[in-house]
Amino acid sequence: MKIKKRNRIIIIAAAVIITLLGVGVFAGYSVYNASKVMNDGNTKKIDIDQDVSNGLRNKGVYTFAVGGTDKGGTRTDTLMLVYFDTVHSKINILSLPRDTYIDTTSNNKKINSAYAVGKGDGLKDCIKKTFGIEVDGYVVISTKAFRDFVDGIGGVEVNVADDMNYDDKVQDLHIHIKKGLQVLKGEDAEGFVRFRHGYANGDLARIEAQKVFIAAMAKQAVKPSNLLNMSNILQTVFSDVKTDIAFSDMLKFGTDASKVDMANIKMFNAPGEAYFKNGVSYFTLYKNEMLGLLNSNF
Repeated sequence: MKIKKRNRIIIIAAAVIITLLGVGVFAGYSVYNASKVMNDGNTKKIDIDQDVSNGLRNKGVYTFAVGGTDKGGTRTDTLMLVYFDTVHSKINILSLPRDTYIDTTSNNKKINSAYAVGKGDGLKDCIKKTFGIEVDGYVVISTKAFRDFVDGIGGVEVNVADDMNYDDKVQDLHIHIKKGLQVLKGEDAEGFVRFRHGYANGDLARIEAQKVFIAAMAKQAVKPSNLLNMSNILQTVFSDVKTDIAFSDMLKFGTDASKVDMANIKMFNAPGEAYFKNGVSYFTLYKNEMLGLLNSNF
């Protein structure tokens, strides 16, 4: 059965970028009315062409912040920095622990609070200040959008290494998943990627679990039945997406993403270690190692 080129672009973009969090935004957005994806305000735009002309950046290279919010829709409990080289068709993804310490005047010194405090601009400014990188655009989705996407593709098969049990009444998060190979639907899938309290390494182990889930989700998403139904699947999630990326740019990024081989997609963890200060958990970055990672890959 022949797959339409439009659907191919949609799903490859989803598998490459937004299956990280469950939404095919970069390319899928081109199918729908622009009003379905909402901005958080008049977010500052970067003059990309001017930066290229001034020698401040390479042509065709973009950086995005991709986050997934908690139940309140404020804190980005999942946050990734995505480097997209459209000229050489490669993507690098850096997972940032939610507890990463940031230098801010706010009472909350964790990176997962940046979006809560300043929305899109706040998130982009925080990444620039912390890592020295200009962020061209952001995409933030809700847990509901993630669940809807996973349910839409029929669930995701993963091998759960250990029993997962955790309850958080405030977040209305209840994780009870048995170990073993199984297909995780929406709520259990959310629990799998958010679970961290049962791991010895906490958030670092959760990032590794998210990588496993990403690979499995991409495999499930490209099945012919899901490719053919992708427009309907994506239509259910866009009301729960916040972004400052223009309609025309999303279409372009989706087309470019369709050219990226999976072998040219690399994922990295932020180097550092967890610690407690005044009873609060933080993640401190190893400055020299982080600088080397950013200079080499971002």
